[in-house]
Amino acid sequence: MLTKFENSKENGLTEYVMAIACSEIIKENTETEKWTTGREWYDNYTKSNK
Repeated sequence: MLTKFENSKENGLTEYVMAIACSEIIKENTETEKWTTGREWYDNYTKSNK
């Protein structure tokens, strides 16, 4: 899914659902979510994991 984010410039429902799935897979604390769109989640994730 990260590759799909990397290769896409879209920020719609598909990206939002992928962000939710990724967040659950990596067991993020949902109470501290600081994103409202899939693209925002991806950007935050890639910045914090460099």
